[in-house]
Amino acid sequence: MTARSQRGVGMGGIFLILAALGFVLMLALKLGPLYMGFWTLQSLMNDLAASSEPILGGKPGVINRLNNLMNINEIRDLDPKSFQIQKLEGDRYEVTLSYERRTHLFANVDAVLTFDHTVAVKSQ
Repeated sequence: MTARSQRGVGMGGIFLILAALGFVLMLALKLGPLYMGFWTLQSLMNDLAASSEPILGGKPGVINRLNNLMNINEIRDLDPKSFQIQKLEGDRYEVTLSYERRTHLFANVDAVLTFDHTVAVKSQ
């Protein structure tokens, strides 16, 4: 092997590596908060479904409880009426959250993220 074939990464290679790392970092900074917001909503919906005490007031009571949980977790960019609530058999309700968020990445490129989560909650 000659010394010329073992020189390592050139300036062009370093530039490409830095550009790829920058792109990944930009995606993480733009999309990360949207995913974290959904994971928070998913967690509070799961907590609501796992609660041992039934929710009083039927569908309005479920909306009120969701509104309270969203206020506690400081989720302000989603209306509690965005949740679809359907009555199941007995005293259970199916709570579905389905929404999408669009964020600008660069130039004329946007990312559209769709989120969907469903739980069943007890009511009285």
